[in-house]
Amino acid sequence: MLRILAEGKPFEPFDVRGFGRMPDTTTELHLQIRLLQKYEKTEGKLGWTVTWGQHTSRRVGVQQWPERITVDTPDDLAFLTTNGHAYAKFDHWLNILTTWRPEVRSFIISSPEALIEYDAEWPQIMNVVDKLLLLEDRGGFLRSISVPVHTKWLKSRQALLLGLLRSIDPDRFSADVADLETAFSLFRKPLLFPIRWLDEERCRTEANGHVLTALPVEGMRRLAWSVEEIWLVENETNLHLLPQRSGAVAVFGFGKALSILKDIPLFQRSRLFYWGDLDEDGFRMLASFRSLYPHAVSFCMDPETVAAHQAEIVDQPQRYRPGIPEGLTLAEVDAFERLRGINGRIEQERIRLDHLSLQIDRC
Repeated sequence: MLRILAEGKPFEPFDVRGFGRMPDTTTELHLQIRLLQKYEKTEGKLGWTVTWGQHTSRRVGVQQWPERITVDTPDDLAFLTTNGHAYAKFDHWLNILTTWRPEVRSFIISSPEALIEYDAEWPQIMNVVDKLLLLEDRGGFLRSISVPVHTKWLKSRQALLLGLLRSIDPDRFSADVADLETAFSLFRKPLLFPIRWLDEERCRTEANGHVLTALPVEGMRRLAWSVEEIWLVENETNLHLLPQRSGAVAVFGFGKALSILKDIPLFQRSRLFYWGDLDEDGFRMLASFRSLYPHAVSFCMDPETVAAHQAEIVDQPQRYRPGIPEGLTLAEVDAFERLRGINGRIEQERIRLDHLSLQIDRC
């Protein structure tokens, strides 16, 4: 309904259907009449227009019953289908925003509820949008741009601001621009991947004894460390569970952020192990990571681990999607199918230490 009002199309009165014939009992009749009268349009009050007539029934005798119920104006429709106070807010900001910048009507049509949701913020939102439209593409970080709000506010209102900017200047702010950093060519805070050396002796010669460190992707691409094994873990807790191992480091991959760890020479020349949760996401991330590094080997993501941890299986919150992730080995598919059959999952943290130790010794 709000979308219809936002479009500004001429309103055509229409009849309300659904009341039908007069009820057979006086109790039901009086309830229906009270409902009709509650929303009946009168002087100074919005609602539907009821054309009353006399009807006769053997059960209730001669009674008033509507011959026609009509909604005459957009204001009447808004009153009947939305909270009247909310509609007043919508109408207020519709007029102000389309006067401020007529182009935003397309945004309002697609997101009419935003006018009510951000009722108290629209003066500030309009001010920020005006400032952003004057901003040239530049370097720096989001917090350095000159707008009268703090960075957290910008991030929390990002989708709203981009929607307004696209409606005003679609050539500059295309639909594939997903964030303000991209829109204004700003720098991003790099994602730092925690790394733990599993070989402390080699750590002293290769990394000045820093057992724990963190690097962005670009930094990892420049690494010239002499290592033979890299262990990728999906959850940070398990970064610290892995025991000492000659020539090895462990990397926390932030779950789905693993996808950006591509074209890293150190990964390409080392034995590569991936250890994730035994659930749909874990197996799909394994398949995705293996598409980047075909030599990657899974760890504790096999039928033996599933069979040894029946008591640790819990329900996956969502149902498994159809299909098997491409690139899994036969053993991995077996483990995946066993869990999918019961919509189950085993989190990394639930793998018993005795099983973990046994499996590591086999690698």
